[in-house]
Amino acid sequence: MVETSYDDLLKTQLKQLHEVLLRAHQEETRLMKQQLLSGRDVGSAQSCLLKEAPGMPY
Repeated sequence: MVETSYDDLLKTQLKQLHEVLLRAHQEETRLMKQQLLSGRDVGSAQSCLLKEAPGMPY
């Protein structure tokens, strides 16, 4: 078994967190554009996103 330093573990977790947040932001942007193009307001796009991802702290 390979020893992993605490710093390496933190870097890996931060990288994974960054990727998750980036994907969430891209999806939020996509949903907002879709809502705006369909004539709905941005608030409904945000509430739609919150229903789809209740664990995200917005």
